[in-house]
Amino acid sequence: MVGMDPMIPTAVTMLANGMSFLKNASDLAKTSTDTDLKIAISDAYSALIDLKAKLSEIDDENRELKAKLRQKESVKRTSEFGYYFKDGDSDPLCPKCYERDGKLIHLSEQRSIRSEIWRDCEVCQYSKCERAATEPFSQAPVKRRRNNWMGN
Repeated sequence: MVGMDPMIPTAVTMLANGMSFLKNASDLAKTSTDTDLKIAISDAYSALIDLKAKLSEIDDENRELKAKLRQKESVKRTSEFGYYFKDGDSDPLCPKCYERDGKLIHLSEQRSIRSEIWRDCEVCQYSKCERAATEPFSQAPVKRRRNNWMGN
């Protein structure tokens, strides 16, 4: 049982011992005519089977939580742009997706729009300008034509 909590094998051992004790009690009760005893042993079996299922459920949840914790420990936020980076990965993660849902979604490659550098998230439509234009956007000068209707 790789990656299992050390308490789980102890609980599994205790559960196996309980099942063994109940089997002995059941074998001894086979010759008995005491119906209440047989019902009590059957109920104890059912309770142990429920306990075994719950233990398995707890073990699965424990593994999921440990995996989330490892993921959280491997993701760091930078001060520049507020991006998150996973250890060993140079591509930034979407801060909105990570903070809201814990999802590791990469932002798009940088793209240039009117001398500005942008990144976007295709999942949540988050956009971030990484570098603003150094000069204000201006339109090309408009050439004015002379109005010839009066000869001017």
